[in-house]
Amino acid sequence: MRLGTKSCAECRRRKVRCVFPPNSSVCHGCELHQTPCRAQQPRPRDRDTNLQTIPQSQSHAQLAADNAALRRRVVELEGLVGSICDALEPAGDSPASGAASISAAPPDSADKSVSAGDAPLINLFRDALLIRDGEGELYDDPEDPSMLYLMKESLSSFRPPIPDPETLRLVLEESHKFWTIWPTFFFAPDQSLTMQKTSIDDAEAYFNQVLNFGRGVEFCSAMLFLTLCIQQLPRNWKHIIISPSISRQVLIDAYIRFVSVLLAVEGEESILVVQCYLLLHKILINMGRPQRAWVAIRHALSAGTLVGLDRLDSGANIQRKMLWTQTWMVERQLCILLGFPSAVTTRGTKDDLTQVLSPSQRIYRRLCIIMGSVIERNQNPAKASYATTVQLDQDMEDLKNSFPPEWTGQYGPDATTDSIYSQEAVYIFFYSTLKHIHLPYMLKAKGDRRYEHSRLSAMEACRGIIKSYLRLRGSTKTEVIQCELMDFLTFSSAIALILGILSGAGESSPSALTGYAEEWQLVERLIGELRKTNSLLECTVAKQSAEVLETLVAASYGTYTVQDDFVLVVPYFGRLRISQGNKQDTSLPANTIEFSSNDFLNSTFSDFDFQMDLSQDWCNIVDTGVYDWNQMFNSTTMGLL
Repeated sequence: MRLGTKSCAECRRRKVRCVFPPNSSVCHGCELHQTPCRAQQPRPRDRDTNLQTIPQSQSHAQLAADNAALRRRVVELEGLVGSICDALEPAGDSPASGAASISAAPPDSADKSVSAGDAPLINLFRDALLIRDGEGELYDDPEDPSMLYLMKESLSSFRPPIPDPETLRLVLEESHKFWTIWPTFFFAPDQSLTMQKTSIDDAEAYFNQVLNFGRGVEFCSAMLFLTLCIQQLPRNWKHIIISPSISRQVLIDAYIRFVSVLLAVEGEESILVVQCYLLLHKILINMGRPQRAWVAIRHALSAGTLVGLDRLDSGANIQRKMLWTQTWMVERQLCILLGFPSAVTTRGTKDDLTQVLSPSQRIYRRLCIIMGSVIERNQNPAKASYATTVQLDQDMEDLKNSFPPEWTGQYGPDATTDSIYSQEAVYIFFYSTLKHIHLPYMLKAKGDRRYEHSRLSAMEACRGIIKSYLRLRGSTKTEVIQCELMDFLTFSSAIALILGILSGAGESSPSALTGYAEEWQLVERLIGELRKTNSLLECTVAKQSAEVLETLVAASYGTYTVQDDFVLVVPYFGRLRISQGNKQDTSLPANTIEFSSNDFLNSTFSDFDFQMDLSQDWCNIVDTGVYDWNQMFNSTTMGLL
């Protein structure tokens, strides 16, 4: 027992304030919970405080009393959970036991900040826990540590089912080769050991220990990493994760909901909270939900700022530097896509990690700094001059010259999943940034030839994105990597490439379009790769992308024959409308293609499904109809490619 410690053993275990009433040998907390109030006993120090064993000095009478108290506590919690389920479920419903733990999971709070004081579910717990003090008054102080502890303990009752040890081992083995391309997973605060550098045996032991606890930031971190593993499993994986009646996506959604509520309620100031939100962001990115991923990464920024990660000195440990670097770089990447302002200042990007970053990571870091300048330009379009774009273009050229000479795009048999993905991901983000630099002026190039350089540069960037994507998906080692946002980035680049072709053709004649035969072949290869990706991964974004590109290519060649107009909103780009022309009169256009977009910032939509994001049906999105830029192109019948 530490010198000066006055808390009883039970209050110390529960980490709550221990208060003894006057002339009483039982503290206030133990009296309320009807548990034995014992002084702390000296014991050996043990790192794992969650798995402490019962002291050998306890008598059989004490053990019996503890067991009786635990049984009463279990009965109390069972009654509490039953009352909450009755309140949440309509009268008369009796969901199957296999799905009850998932359907009763707390509502999704990943898209909003929820505090322990005002969360509806927590209020429900507080109302259900009608604990009274010795004088009969309701003991319901929301700031009281013991009350918060009861709420957190009760939340663990809603934990979704986790795989049994045998299935967990199979999940880890199947996903192990992808761990290195995910956010760095640290086992504990201020330690350098990571999941990426440990063995499957050690990882299995860690998950079996932590996942059985049911609450805490460490549990949240472990469950999110497990979610990534399950998400990356093959589409036709022959093993059952939990139950045949629970689909993989339903399980993933349940994990996300539960962890989101836990993180909101726990509210700890810990660097592992930053890690949790980085993992959550990666899960949402893979699902094609960039807006929810942006919300998660803003939570990571807030948590990191609270523990001082944005102002680290040169002596800070590698874990803190790595977590902050990953956080602000991801935030820049999402802001440039979504058209949002960045919350990271220049000071926040001055981390010193040059010695520990790989070549691809160093390039990506420099690229994210340039992204910050592009975001700042886009957020102030009235003050933006073309000279700023020229300077950004020069910065990108200088960065490209620093690429390692061995990056040729050719991979030998010894190439790993990590090496292929790291290289091609850098290329995709590089060319995507270059596209965002020139796209606003590419849209103006048809009416003002001073911006022809931007049109050509944007088209070159789009070609680079598509070629990198084809190399990535063309390798057997990386073709099954789950990332619907990457599929969408490549699709939107193909849209911009076709727009550049049409706007630079000058006239809608076969000779003008056939001058871009290489580009059309590239688009056709992309359509095939997107369809293959959908068949391998059941990817909604890849499926919709292939269908839209097929329709757009047909309309560009005048072979779109559907009677009704084809209208859809391309998220984070603009509107596309395709109309069939007059087939009786060959002198009139065969098809009409209309693009609408904004110069610098993305449009907002009145009927945009925030939860589904890129996975929703793009034809059902209702836009505002107000755009900075509209252009119509006519095509004549040109035959097949």
